[in-house]
Amino acid sequence: TDDETMKATNETIFNTIAEQKALAQYAEEKKLTTDQTNIDSYVTTQEAFVNYLLPGDEALQQFLDTKFLTIAQFKEFMKQDATASAVSKAVQADLETTIKVTDGDIKKYYDENKASYDTSTVSAKHILATEQALADQVYAEAKNAKTVEEFDAIMAKYQATDGIQEAADLGAFTKSTMVTEFSDAAFGMDVNTVSEPVKTDYGYHVIYVYDKKTGETPSLEDKKEEITETLKSEKVTEEFDKLKTKLLNKFKVKINDIVTPAETYL
Repeated sequence: TDDETMKATNETIFNTIAEQKALAQYAEEKKLTTDQTNIDSYVTTQEAFVNYLLPGDEALQQFLDTKFLTIAQFKEFMKQDATASAVSKAVQADLETTIKVTDGDIKKYYDENKASYDTSTVSAKHILATEQALADQVYAEAKNAKTVEEFDAIMAKYQATDGIQEAADLGAFTKSTMVTEFSDAAFGMDVNTVSEPVKTDYGYHVIYVYDKKTGETPSLEDKKEEITETLKSEKVTEEFDKLKTKLLNKFKVKINDIVTPAETYL
């Protein structure tokens, strides 16, 4: 491959190794203990995946022969990865103890995501065209459809037409299920009406709504625990990323050239 790609690859790999070592050193200094259950679970999952791809030791060794590795060496590398994963979890768990989520944070998140909690549904069919001109043509024929059967006939007519990506029944969906433009249009329509073409990243939709059901929106109190955990997780991820950057900046990383397995073996 080209030199620039190899340089970027080398940096990524050696920085990853350095990051793992820096986190291990940080965990040791903070006297954080890794959970052996996490290590065992990681190894078990990886072994099951490898065995699915390469059933049995013979098939695995044949593959490892191309990398000039033994099964014992491979398992040692797997254990190193498992330990690094467990260290990462231990550090994140430690960071979580310092995270504070305020009532203000929770209310702000609830207000911003309230629409996604609404269980109301719309049932709709649509005809999706790649070009607006074709969507306008479909709409001209479909706009007076008042029954499912009438819109079905138009879907059947255009189903195999070039430029029609889909003509289908989407069934019942909540507002958060679909892209914003589509949901806003569908939820703003009356039953047994057809929309003008609605543009999304997928193309131009002519929508027919055939049913609407009003659901309930959980209260802030109902969602408080869930939102708290979500915000904690987001903040832990943010703080963890900051910590890794800080540690890596302190850690002296020598970026070496990656040699082939054959060269390493020799």
